[in-house]
Amino acid sequence: IYASELCVVVSRSASLSLSLSLHIYIYIYVCVCLVFSVSLGPVLEAIVSRMRYVSSQTDQPVRFVGLSTALANASDVAAWLGIGKIGLFNFKPAVRPVPCSVHIQGFPQKHYCPRMNAMNKPVFEALLTHASPDLSAEDMQTPPEILNGVYSTCTFSSSSSSSSSSSSSSSSFSSSFSSASSSAGPRRFSPIALRPSLVFVSSRRQTRRTAQELVSLLHTRHEHATDLFLDVRPEEADEFSQTVESVQDASLRTTLHHGVAIHHAGLSPHDRAVSARLFEKGFVRVLVATATLAWGMNLPARLVVVKGTEYYDAETNRYKDFPITDLLQMIGRAGRPQFDSQAVAVIFCHEPKKNFYKRFLYQPFPVESCLLNVLAEHLNAEIVGGTIQTKQQAIEYLTWTYFFRRLTSNPSYYDPSLMIQDFTSSFASRGDRLQASAVRQRRAAIAAFVDKAVCEALDELLEASALRLRFPTAEEKSQAVTGGDATQADAVTRRLRHSADADEQDGEQDEEERGQEARAIRAELSALSEEKKPARRGRGRKTCEGRDIFEEEDDGPTSLEPVLESTPLGRIACVNYISPKSAKMLSDALRPAQAEEENRRLSFVDIVKLLADVPEYKQMPVRHNEDNLNADFSAICPYPIDASTVNSPHTKTFLLFQAQMFQLPVPIADYNTDLKSALDNAMRILQAMLDICTEEAQLRYALDVILLFQCLIQATHPARSSLRALKHLRSAEPSRLRRLSCLGIHSLPFLVEHKCPAAVLLKAGFTDKHAHEICEELKKFPRLRVSTRLFVKEAEGASDDEAVFEHSPPQPLRQGDGREGETLVHTVRPGADLHLEVSLKYSNLPPQVAFTPNFHKQKTAGWYSSLSPIPQNRVPRSRAVKRSMCVCCPRESPGSSLSKAAPTSHLCGFLSPSCSRQSPFSKSPSEKK
Repeated sequence: IYASELCVVVSRSASLSLSLSLHIYIYIYVCVCLVFSVSLGPVLEAIVSRMRYVSSQTDQPVRFVGLSTALANASDVAAWLGIGKIGLFNFKPAVRPVPCSVHIQGFPQKHYCPRMNAMNKPVFEALLTHASPDLSAEDMQTPPEILNGVYSTCTFSSSSSSSSSSSSSSSSFSSSFSSASSSAGPRRFSPIALRPSLVFVSSRRQTRRTAQELVSLLHTRHEHATDLFLDVRPEEADEFSQTVESVQDASLRTTLHHGVAIHHAGLSPHDRAVSARLFEKGFVRVLVATATLAWGMNLPARLVVVKGTEYYDAETNRYKDFPITDLLQMIGRAGRPQFDSQAVAVIFCHEPKKNFYKRFLYQPFPVESCLLNVLAEHLNAEIVGGTIQTKQQAIEYLTWTYFFRRLTSNPSYYDPSLMIQDFTSSFASRGDRLQASAVRQRRAAIAAFVDKAVCEALDELLEASALRLRFPTAEEKSQAVTGGDATQADAVTRRLRHSADADEQDGEQDEEERGQEARAIRAELSALSEEKKPARRGRGRKTCEGRDIFEEEDDGPTSLEPVLESTPLGRIACVNYISPKSAKMLSDALRPAQAEEENRRLSFVDIVKLLADVPEYKQMPVRHNEDNLNADFSAICPYPIDASTVNSPHTKTFLLFQAQMFQLPVPIADYNTDLKSALDNAMRILQAMLDICTEEAQLRYALDVILLFQCLIQATHPARSSLRALKHLRSAEPSRLRRLSCLGIHSLPFLVEHKCPAAVLLKAGFTDKHAHEICEELKKFPRLRVSTRLFVKEAEGASDDEAVFEHSPPQPLRQGDGREGETLVHTVRPGADLHLEVSLKYSNLPPQVAFTPNFHKQKTAGWYSSLSPIPQNRVPRSRAVKRSMCVCCPRESPGSSLSKAAPTSHLCGFLSPSCSRQSPFSKSPSEKK
């Protein structure tokens, strides 16, 4: 079971894609209708298209199952999945098991915030009107487990919650409630409490504000305020209070005491689990959530209220309407099958849009593709994985996508210039010469548009230095001439055969025509690629060896194309799931500075600014009046900002990073949820920055990036003592830290490696209890031991032990500043190729989870290891820790027969903890090289 983002990363590897296609025979995709989503749609489309494309190349049959809400163009989605008419089931919303009545109410307020405030009271009235029990005598005889809660007192299933990996406290309260409910039997029904109700809002801020307004209206307008939204028996009161007090979010903790829960992605997994659990069991009767809950969890209710049909789009800086599919998914949560005989959904919207929703709510628009906007990123992933090696293969890959299906059906949606061709072919009489000519022109225009889209995407990759071109080698030319293992002609023929088989299974005339149209356009694309056209040297076209990059080359009996090869920058963008433009921006900033560019060297603060300026943070919302909040908040932040950019999402992100590192109080609670989102993205972006530093051999920048990693995860800054990461030392007086320093404890590693840390803490003035708690935290830290071995293989096949040089005793070595230090000096023969082997082992058994008390997620423990010549400030180009490396000993100097390591040839090693990815040593905690 994979999330879409994780699955696309896994499937991007060519070997993994082939392995998946050979060993997995069925793929089940939940919520296929999300293909319209700007963020998730291209990801889902890339996964399905890649798996189908790889399956076709290996001739391995794979079954695809798609689950979705009712769609207007289900046949296009089915054709994209390779599903014929016999496997397509599309039910209208009218046949739902629980009838649902939908009420639409408009609000005249022009601006978003006043309109949301005006909806609070109607939401409360809707709860009283449509969720009131109003039980009849027959209802009173109904078993209490049906009337009370969502699904009576059934045990809580982790599959119904997105927080299956919550903390131990979450699992403890779940088990306690389950045991209490099962031992006491079905809970009594409260004749006052409302039926379970869901309130969907557009943002995380609105969840908190709406819940607080409902609580205020509850206590000011209803006489049974304590029993209307809350249903807790006296014997359950203590356990309920303990569960609520375990909640971390203050707003959620307050509203839960009044029977209103909050659910959104900004909450911790434990808090989300508490909200879902209490609502499912019927303890709280109102759940205010964002629209993502409608897709991610199965928590139906008697009443669903959609408070507003707009959401804020940070990229366009305006409010946009929810897709019809989202609204249908929210409405679909109304009604509990087998428990409710009817359901109610209430939609609050802007008054001018009321008639629109009345007309089109159950006649949704066709689901379109969003792949074209991010085509370059997905082509880069396919090029890195080896799926695409030429432009023709890129076009062939594109024909497997849902975008190509919709382009042939509705071309004017993707390119307004195709509207004339589409209009002419639609109104020409069938069988007329004009109609045949119009159809041919339409197909040629669509084929040209696909060719142009692929060229523009490849141009974008070239400009981002994620792609390089080369002409095919002699072997590749011979394979192209003789046919090779799988030529493009074979691939096109096989693709057309698959399309023909799918169309034959459809059996419907209109679908057959669409299949013929798709095949005809593919033929146009094939003919377009084979034509010998003059070089297209338009403005800004890229060239390779003085020729147009996509100019067809006449080389014998076949026309050959340049080979597309990924660059290290393209691979970094693909692996770390960032855009090639972001990788290019980071590479330009982290490139080696020349001697005349000394002032261009980046400081630690510049690294933080660079992280906040990446295009991935364009989506950070800057809400109404938050520009003023940013200006006020910047006054207490140590790192200055440009006052003219307070309304920029990048400036807000920069301020949020400072709030995390310096533990500053944020202006409003919304900044906490924004900070969690910023930190989640920062982990993969920082990993990409570290990979770029390794590729550019920039040691100092790499160390700064690793330092920023630790500062964000541990919520500290470089000038702060590492001892502050421990409990009772975070807020300790400076005098105690000075006392520890006098006792030899200058930083955290000194305390971790101390033989008796409790005695040192007691001498520093800590109580026995505090010293014991600090020592318990110290047990969570790994104790790493590093050993090195230097050897040389004199003969081919000689064992390592046969050629190990004996270590000479440590000798005093005069440093450049006059200090003396001990080092190991190895006496070796001049010009020998030396092998340095580094072994790491733990002297204790640390946990697999890193010690991150100030981070909102658990992180896996790991290490970064680097080795660099001291004077060069360069790091070897290796992304992971290696067992050994080869260094060359200096040549023999005149008058000497042996060579000793001089200070100028010393290697400096750096070992830093890593919480960003899997540790290479985690397979065996005892000892691993």
